[in-house]
Amino acid sequence: MMRIVTTAGQLRAALNLVAPVVSRAGAAPVLTCVLLNGATVTATDLTVEARAEFDASQADGAGVVQIQPLRRLLCTMDRGQVITLSRETHLVAVTLEHGRGRVVLPGIDVAEWPHMDFAYGGLSRQADEQLARAVARCLPFVSAEKTRYYLNTVLLAEGVAVATDGWRLAVEPTGFHCDGALATLLLPISAAQRVAALRGGVDVVAGEGGHVRFVVPGLTVTVKLVDAEYPNWRRVVPADPAPHLQVTLNVDETRRALARCTATASRHLPPAVCLLMSRHGVVMSVDQPGGAEELLRSASVHMRGIEGDEVGLVAVNSMLLDGVLRRWAPDRVVRIEQGNFARIDDREIVVGAPLVFRAASDSGNCRGLTVFMPMAGGVAIDRCEALRVVERCRGLVAA
Repeated sequence: MMRIVTTAGQLRAALNLVAPVVSRAGAAPVLTCVLLNGATVTATDLTVEARAEFDASQADGAGVVQIQPLRRLLCTMDRGQVITLSRETHLVAVTLEHGRGRVVLPGIDVAEWPHMDFAYGGLSRQADEQLARAVARCLPFVSAEKTRYYLNTVLLAEGVAVATDGWRLAVEPTGFHCDGALATLLLPISAAQRVAALRGGVDVVAGEGGHVRFVVPGLTVTVKLVDAEYPNWRRVVPADPAPHLQVTLNVDETRRALARCTATASRHLPPAVCLLMSRHGVVMSVDQPGGAEELLRSASVHMRGIEGDEVGLVAVNSMLLDGVLRRWAPDRVVRIEQGNFARIDDREIVVGAPLVFRAASDSGNCRGLTVFMPMAGGVAIDRCEALRVVERCRGLVAA
C-alpha cells in the first residue's frame, strides 16, 4: 500500500529534476515511468538513475506511474495545492486526490522497476561548480556517431573534462583531481548532461562494478560508466609553448561574418571556410559558387619569426567553426594559435594541422582550450586564389 501527502509544487519540482532521464516513447514501458518511493521520485534509462527528494507530510509505500500524465496534471494545479497519491496493495494504478476530486493514473507493478544497484567503493571526494561548468562546455563536442560509442562520452581525468567528435576536441579544467577509482571517469552522454545541470558543490562517490554517484542536496545521480579506452587526446594538442603565429578574433564579429558569407550556401552541405591573414588584416573566404569574402576589422595577427608577409590558414567546415565560436562567446575574444601555418609564396599554401583556440586573456591552460582539426584534403586554396584574396584584403583595409 502507498500513501504520499505533499503539494503539487513540491512533486512538480522533483519531477522536473528527474524527467530528463526518462526514456522517450518507444522504450520499454517501465522506462517511461517514475518510481514514487516515500518522499523520493526516481527515473532511470538503465545507464543513469536520478533520484530527487521532496517534502511530504506523509510518505509511505511505493508505486510506479507514467511521468507524462502526472506532470501534465500537476501543471494544472497551484503550487500550494495539497495532493494525496495512493495505491492499494493489489493494484498497480495510482490515485491522485486533490481538493476538488481525484484522478486515476496508469501504473506498473513495482516489482518490475529496474533498480540500479550501488555498492560504496570506499572513496568519495567533493567537487565545486567548476566540474559542472566544464562538463557543460564539453557537451557540444561529444560525437553523435553511434558506431564509435567511446566518443559518445565525456572523459573526466587529470583535472580536466574532455570531449571530441573527431573534428573538434574540447579540454576544460574541472578543478577536480582524484586518484584510485575516481581517477578516470568515462561518462555516457546522458550522464554528462545530468552532471552539467548540477548546481553548487557536488559529492562524487565511487561505487563498485564501474558505477559512480554525483550527489547534491535533494538530488542523487547514479551512473554506469562506459567500459572503454578513451583515445589519447594529448597527442593532438600541439606542445609548442611559443607559437609562430597568433590570430585574435572578436567572437561576435566573426560569427556574424560567417553567417553572411554562408547565407547563400546549402544547409545540407556546409561550405569550407578559409581565413587568410597578413599584416594588413584577416579576411574570411568561403569556397562556394560565386565566392564570398569579408574583412574581420577587429582581428589582429601576431607573427614571430616569419619573414614573409602573407600567411594562409587551413580550411575548416563552416558549421563546425560556428560551434567552436559559440563555445568561446562568453569570453568575447578568442585567440587561435599553434596550427601549421604556411606562407603563400611557399609551394604548399595550407597544410592540415590542428588549430588551438584559447581565451585571448589566457596565458596558459587555466581556462581550457579547443582543438580544431582541418578538413580532409590538406590544401585549401591554390596560390593564385590566395594572392587574389590577399589583394582584396588590402583593398578592404584601405577602404
